[in-house]
Amino acid sequence: MKSLLAHSNKCTGCRNCVYACSFEHEDFYDPELSRIQIFYREEGQLFIPNFCRQCGENAPCILSCPTEALYFDQTLQAVLWREIACIHCHQCIPACPIHAITLDGLTGTILKCDLCYGNPICVQVCPENALEYIEMDEKAQAEKTAHEQIVRDFLESD
Repeated sequence: MKSLLAHSNKCTGCRNCVYACSFEHEDFYDPELSRIQIFYREEGQLFIPNFCRQCGENAPCILSCPTEALYFDQTLQAVLWREIACIHCHQCIPACPIHAITLDGLTGTILKCDLCYGNPICVQVCPENALEYIEMDEKAQAEKTAHEQIVRDFLESD
């Protein structure tokens, strides 16, 4: 099983991933429409990539959705969004514990990582290899868990 993995210690905050993501999904560059955000923690001068962790079949966003517009794709191992089923109630946004689902303020649609259906553009454009899309093993899972804690700590301190 592959997963998107971030290494905050390698991220320089260049935001290539943010711009590439918005262009890949929207056909123009707008960081507000990206599915990945880069947080900055002054303490330690740390840039923190944040994106959907693809929580699984019982993801909080899936459980909060009254129309099953969010669902878990077994093949991709990702939480995906069916726009046609979405009623724009936005219950998924506060349900996400790491703030990885955002809102397009112009259209009212949600923005969440879909792993670019197996070929994440953010990974391709990262000059420091701070993002990887890799097969998960024990070491990678430990790194993913550690990064998730960095994100949670940042969000709690905000």
